[in-house]
Amino acid sequence: MYFDIDKEKLNDARVELQKLIERLYIIYSHHDLQFIYSGNRGFHVKDFDFVCPKDNNPIKCEQLMGVAKKKMTLEISEPEDQGIEAIDIDAPISYNTRCIIRLPQSIHGSTGNLVEIINENEINNFKPKRILKLSKLPKAINLSEDIDRLTKIIRGIGL
Repeated sequence: MYFDIDKEKLNDARVELQKLIERLYIIYSHHDLQFIYSGNRGFHVKDFDFVCPKDNNPIKCEQLMGVAKKKMTLEISEPEDQGIEAIDIDAPISYNTRCIIRLPQSIHGSTGNLVEIINENEINNFKPKRILKLSKLPKAINLSEDIDRLTKIIRGIGL
């Protein structure tokens, strides 16, 4: 189960992330959360892995997972109790069973920043790591003709 937080400013995403962490600790009483900088404007929080009952087929399993993800996401983003503050997460992405979450140690294609796992105590002081200056990369490469050029580009930027 992943929660997605995207804001225009990374500091605003940090505020929502801190609120989400606090809420998850209260609601679910466990502390095995994983925090991932998305490489752009926010964070992903991995809460737990959904385990499908053994007697269900893959389609039924995905449906069950979708229901569980949507329920949890709505509890966070649209609480029924008016005394509980809503947390600004990207709900449609968070409960979509077919959205792809960026893998840690990959490079975000729009920013050139590293997608990375961070510790909870690093959230407030976290600074993104720019790996690539994307203007240096060609927009399209014909691999069969340009493999040597691609190799030189990759070596030139230190990958």
